[in-house]
Amino acid sequence: MSNGVSNLKKLMLPCATWLLCCCQLAWAGYAEEQAAQTAELRGDYVTALKEFHTLAAQGDAFAQFHIGIMYALGEGVERDVAESIKWLKLASSNGSDLAQSALGDRYHDGVGVPVDYREALRLYRLSAARGVPESTVGMARMYAHGEGVHRHAGAAYALYTLYLPYDLSGECKLALKSLANELTPQQTVEAALLTQQMRNPANLLNALDQYLAKPANK
Repeated sequence: MSNGVSNLKKLMLPCATWLLCCCQLAWAGYAEEQAAQTAELRGDYVTALKEFHTLAAQGDAFAQFHIGIMYALGEGVERDVAESIKWLKLASSNGSDLAQSALGDRYHDGVGVPVDYREALRLYRLSAARGVPESTVGMARMYAHGEGVHRHAGAAYALYTLYLPYDLSGECKLALKSLANELTPQQTVEAALLTQQMRNPANLLNALDQYLAKPANK
């Protein structure tokens, strides 16, 4: 019995050591991330950029996204759209939903890349499904204007309504007022139902695709 316990301890010791190392690495990464964000908030962009670069070199997508935004805004560096796009693409490929949303805007507007509505929609869908509100309004604009998709007032109405709590510019209210004139009462009810179904990001794309697939909505 004692041999069994002894062997078990021998097996557990490397596991415990490995877990401790992982925790230390995670804490170190968290501390660096906090230091970078704190520096950025106080306007010390040079320090923030240095900290973000350290994390980015370790494959941190959040840091890569921040570097992309800092190049876009010229914070701590000369404004460089091409460099910004490079970092946003890297962060996006590493799974940053914020980078996917920001990159979607670039492809939609043609900033630093050629206009590509298909790519913009792909990126918006990826990030919207992970709960990034800005991507829902990006999709709303595309359906409202028929950019890379068949124009669909109902889908645009539902997506604008979904983004409404985050709208500080008044864009959604104006768009919803205009779109409401195109919808029948029944279509308005169906669009409102779609909005409810999309409130759970995990269900957003499935609900939207099913709505658009209905014969009456094509």
